Amino acid sequence: FLDCRPVHGGFPSVVPADREGGYAAARVLIEAGHRRIAYLDTVDPPIASGLREEGYVQALTEAGIAIDPALHVRGETTAFGGREAADRLLDLPDDQRPTGIFCFNDRMAVGVYLAAHARGLRIPDDLSVVGYDDQLLVAAEQDPPLTTVALPHYEMGRWAMEVALG
Repeated sequence: FLDCRPVHGGFPSVVPADREGGYAAARVLIEAGHRRIAYLDTVDPPIASGLREEGYVQALTEAGIAIDPALHVRGETTAFGGREAADRLLDLPDDQRPTGIFCFNDRMAVGVYLAAHARGLRIPDDLSVVGYDDQLLVAAEQDPPLTTVALPHYEMGRWAMEVALG
């Protein structure tokens, strides 16, 4: 099993270190000076969603930042879903609005860029965004380029083939 786990076990599987990735994404925003950091999550959460949230919560807790449930929103894992979810965050009153957003994936981060630009917000001056996956032709194509947590796609695929051919 690649990037998932069998429900009843008994089969080899490989998954990325999503907890550590969520932690790293939140730390990037914390180290940039952000204190109101949102997690833009998926509506149909795979195991990665919860693990990334655990890492995000750990990083905020270690930094002494209170966890605000209003800053954990869910959307479809598309640019459209990311924009809708970002709109909910950016519609919050100024003192409650996030200054940094960690997105479940890069496609959702594209939606955050669209929502920010529609409001005249500049990235990263007014809002910082961190994506996840380092998806081909997504992160590098944004203006400015999206900061993202890279998944080890090649290494995971190689492991899966070695086990399958094993």
